[in-house]
Amino acid sequence: MNEVKHSQQDGLYVKVTIYDIGVNALIDTGSSITVLNTQKYYAISDSLRPPLQSGGGQLRMADGGLVTPLGIAEFRIEINGKSLTHQFIIADVEAPLVLGYDFLYRHNCQINMREGQLVIDGKCLPCQRESQMQSVFKITLSEDIIVPSNSEILVTGLIEGEIVGCEEAVVEPYKSHLAHNGILVAKAVVNPSYGCIPLRMVNLSRSSIKLYKHSCAAICEPVASTFHLEVTENDNLVGKVNKITTDTTTCPQEPEHLKTLIEESRKTLSEHQQDHLRKLLCKYESVHTMETETNTIMAIRKTKARISTTDLHINDAVEEVESAAMWFAQHTDHWIADAQSKDDNLSFVMKWKQNGDAKPLWEHVSPYNSAVKTYWSQWDRIQLIDGKLYRKWIIVDTGEIRWQLILPNSQKNEILKMLHDDPCAGHLGVTRTIARVRSRFYWVGYKESVRQWCQKCEICQSRKGPKLRPRAAMKQYIVGAPLERVAMDVLGPFPKSNRGNKYILVIADYFTRWTEAFPMPEQNTETIANLFVEEFICRFGLPQQLHTDQGGQFQSKLFSELCSRMHIDKTKTTAFHPQSDGLVERFNRTIEDILSKYIIQNQRDWDDHHQLALLAYRSSVHESTGQTPNMMMMGREVQLPVDLIYGPPPKAEQETDDSPENEHIKHLLTRMWKIHDKARNHMMGASNRQKRYYDHKIQSRQYKIGDIVWLHTKTRKKGRSPKLQTNWEGPYYVIGVLSDLVYKIQNNPKAVPKIVHHDRLKPFYGGNRMVDRNL
Repeated sequence: MNEVKHSQQDGLYVKVTIYDIGVNALIDTGSSITVLNTQKYYAISDSLRPPLQSGGGQLRMADGGLVTPLGIAEFRIEINGKSLTHQFIIADVEAPLVLGYDFLYRHNCQINMREGQLVIDGKCLPCQRESQMQSVFKITLSEDIIVPSNSEILVTGLIEGEIVGCEEAVVEPYKSHLAHNGILVAKAVVNPSYGCIPLRMVNLSRSSIKLYKHSCAAICEPVASTFHLEVTENDNLVGKVNKITTDTTTCPQEPEHLKTLIEESRKTLSEHQQDHLRKLLCKYESVHTMETETNTIMAIRKTKARISTTDLHINDAVEEVESAAMWFAQHTDHWIADAQSKDDNLSFVMKWKQNGDAKPLWEHVSPYNSAVKTYWSQWDRIQLIDGKLYRKWIIVDTGEIRWQLILPNSQKNEILKMLHDDPCAGHLGVTRTIARVRSRFYWVGYKESVRQWCQKCEICQSRKGPKLRPRAAMKQYIVGAPLERVAMDVLGPFPKSNRGNKYILVIADYFTRWTEAFPMPEQNTETIANLFVEEFICRFGLPQQLHTDQGGQFQSKLFSELCSRMHIDKTKTTAFHPQSDGLVERFNRTIEDILSKYIIQNQRDWDDHHQLALLAYRSSVHESTGQTPNMMMMGREVQLPVDLIYGPPPKAEQETDDSPENEHIKHLLTRMWKIHDKARNHMMGASNRQKRYYDHKIQSRQYKIGDIVWLHTKTRKKGRSPKLQTNWEGPYYVIGVLSDLVYKIQNNPKAVPKIVHHDRLKPFYGGNRMVDRNL
């Protein structure tokens, strides 16, 4: 019987990554085994979760109780970049993960209690005590909801973060726009170990209110202890309803809407003044409101006097113009000079200029870095004006002289943001942004700084594609026998025909290029399955592999079950990449072209001509095989009207009527074998020729797991112009490499992974803000 003895004291935790989830693991030398919480085990994605094995016996907990484990499994974990493997027991324990004595002994771990570190093979890993961990957690909505007017509903919320070793927590409303919209959230005591929190919401307004998924609705704080009160009829319930004690040793968090004000105000203050300012603003945070409710004072804006239509349009236009806040102060000469004197490079140049105009000797400059040496080489062009360093720039074309302010490193990002990111800057390209910077400022390497800033700008990356469009090498798929691989697609919708048809089901064989087309009124799964079985399989037999796109009718449970029962290997293309199914896509263009030349003007007789179009297609020589589909599939050519009028051409070897049947079959098989062999050679040559032509303009890049990429999207949003919407979305993280051309990506740990083609990806060069990566 194994013992698991972890307490509720201030334990030592280390951040551990188990496949695709992160957990805070409790380091417990008193536990003889390593145990993973059951909920964390099932939180691992199905493709990565290791299978369970029986065993583990019963576990005796610290309180003496017995717990039966779910099983044992081998896991690969990562601690601060170091990958380790170990066998975990899966059981219902309070901590997400308990690193027991067996783990610590096997991996030669040492614990430095004084420094709060875990030492593995001589490498110190930082740990965190429970009192230092996050104490307040946000609760977000799990789905979009609509709260009816004057109604109360119960919804499900999700805790952002991980509450360690706590079975009770208090839920309180989050100070956000919910209260302003008339939504109230009730306080409650809940069990956070389930991950899902029930929220009680009340809409006091007269209209329904929609709340969106992932929006913050409440906050959750672990509770140290609770107690029950015996309430009598004479007791005053005021002040006794929510008697809950919590840990208040941590400092209050800065309100979200005051963070910018606090950061901007503390730049020139000492540490003591900064702390006093933060406490003062937090104490009177209600003075600084985020928004003002004006729904009840709309009547003030109305005027009884008559106003001309022109004035009304002018007033409406003025109200739509964004107002700029003018409360920020302009940088003074003293502030700029002080920033230059504190810069690691400019401080030396300013000191030399203040001591005199004589250029320092090289012996005095040689110990410094390249930036200081670059400023020294331009000594005659750098001047000290009003206590600030300027650089003289002569415009070659006009001979005009301009003075560029030499910028300290601390102000580079602010200047680049104002000259590139601001609305008045327009997110222009590298060349124009360099021209804007050069006309006002100078620092060593400013061109490279501008190039990197524009390259990392997420707004620019989401709109602009790469200079050379991503294009991977063609993947060859050579088949060698009839019905080895069959493609299927739905063509349409067409105008509704006189027979009530709107779509065409297209089925094509990759080897023989034999193609079938069946008109149908609807493109539902039942209709497609019936046509596939009754019209194709019953005549030609079962194909080995069926290739389709990601249409809903092909991805349905009914169609998947059909392929499974008939032992047909079902494959699919990647999203928004029809090149993966080029055979049937090319035939769609051909049959559309043939039908357009024979149908009447109202286009309602197209299903009367599609069989003749198939006859024309099957009797023509295919470029890839060098044979007609008729010859490849049936071993003979069909007679066309011209053959009946002028007669068929003479054959090299005539078959007599008195030939035995077996001789005829033998001759037919030999002929088919020769035709197929010749077609294979012809298809191989055509495939190589197509690959050489396609690969002539390849721009491929091999991505690996962990790379950050942009995804090209062709989705058009209703009510928005495609010319103004962004073409790239992200960032996404590569979580799987399925082949040289197909990747598995994910936006965030809670999002559904996507399987996409290489040509829809481009590298993410980082952003000018921190990108959250929690995979």
